[in-house]
Amino acid sequence: MVKKQNIPAKEKIVSVVLLAGLILFMAIVIGPGFSEPSSPNQNVAEQMLPAGWSAVGGWEIYPKGRLYEKINGREPLFDQYGVVRLRYASVSKGTNDFEVYFYDMQTPDGALGIYLANTPSEFDELELGTLADISGGQVRVLKGRTYLEIFSLAEQTPKDFLIDLSSALVETIPTEKEARRTAVELLPKQGRVRGTLILNRENTYGLAKLTDIFSASYQQDNDEFDYMIRTISPSEGRKMIAAVGEEIFEFDGEIIQSETNSLVAEFMGKTLILNQTGDFLIGLYGAVPPDQGRRRLDQWIETMKDQLHGSGK
Repeated sequence: MVKKQNIPAKEKIVSVVLLAGLILFMAIVIGPGFSEPSSPNQNVAEQMLPAGWSAVGGWEIYPKGRLYEKINGREPLFDQYGVVRLRYASVSKGTNDFEVYFYDMQTPDGALGIYLANTPSEFDELELGTLADISGGQVRVLKGRTYLEIFSLAEQTPKDFLIDLSSALVETIPTEKEARRTAVELLPKQGRVRGTLILNRENTYGLAKLTDIFSASYQQDNDEFDYMIRTISPSEGRKMIAAVGEEIFEFDGEIIQSETNSLVAEFMGKTLILNQTGDFLIGLYGAVPPDQGRRRLDQWIETMKDQLHGSGK
């Protein structure tokens, strides 16, 4: 029979303190800032890649708040546009290696915003997703709520490799259930000046009340102007139109026509037209006569009337 030893109370206290200290030390060393990113099932990951491609080490998932672990320094920009998570993998085929970044955003407009914010100075457009371009060894694609970046790790990369991989990855991005197109998809492509599509977060054309609106420049016949559009409820759109009208008046602009759902004004030497139609605020700004601007805006609205339904509240 083994005789049970009694450990003095003082030694018990010392042991407990040492154990607690060890636990605290381990928590600091391997705390949340150093946690490994979660990886989905490898079979699921491989299904995202075309035949012959493989994800080296599997896919890594970085939720909002942890993107800095992969893209340190860029996270604030993605937060600004409503990032939900980043899915990352290093993929390869033969001697060709690439890095793939899927950024899942809260809204399609947020995905477009981050796409536009990262536009390179020189690029060639691609027919992929909603918008896509290629610049050197980089491909960027916008589709729905997802912004996709693909980077080649080699100095010289065959363009067809990049496009084949990009096309296959784009097919894995879910299509929005809603049949309606996003605001940016409603902007006309004909006559658009290349590289002018932007998201105006604030102070659009110097107007503090005109915010979060997409715009692009156009050259049609002898006219030069911008079209603009944003998704907004009818009630909020009418409030914005009224606020913009008041701001233009305060800046000594000329209000030509002001109604509940529309505004026509002369501001900074150009014509500004705003119109709330369904769930969209649509507008034109440029050096065109007001009646000509109105006709151009009406022509654009006519081409997308089936998409401009709304509650009207």
